[in-house]
Amino acid sequence: MHKAMTLFTAIGLTVAMAAQASDERTAELEALLADDASKLIYLSRDCDMPIDAEKFKDLAALKAMMEGYGNTDNVDWEKVTKMAHEGYGKIKVEAPVGEKCPEYKEQLGEKYEWLKDINAG
Repeated sequence: MHKAMTLFTAIGLTVAMAAQASDERTAELEALLADDASKLIYLSRDCDMPIDAEKFKDLAALKAMMEGYGNTDNVDWEKVTKMAHEGYGKIKVEAPVGEKCPEYKEQLGEKYEWLKDINAG
């Protein structure tokens, strides 16, 4: 009986640790997506490069899988959006008249090869 309790406790701890690791990975992914989204908001608003938010969401999910994060089922998109707008505000203070347009266009164009597709369609 003691061995069974020890086994159940070990399984419970393993499951709890896996859930915590999963939550940390999701938070990390949300922060990465929000950072990129804040730059895309900047490109859209300040660089005359309109970005389709729904395409970003769909294609960011693909990018997350390619980067080893798995799916984006646990991503809180409202949280990502809020964080992205906060990040955009910080960028806008640093570069109020589009100074970062070339940098972000190049940076995100390399990271998200589909950026051209978003702008084309």
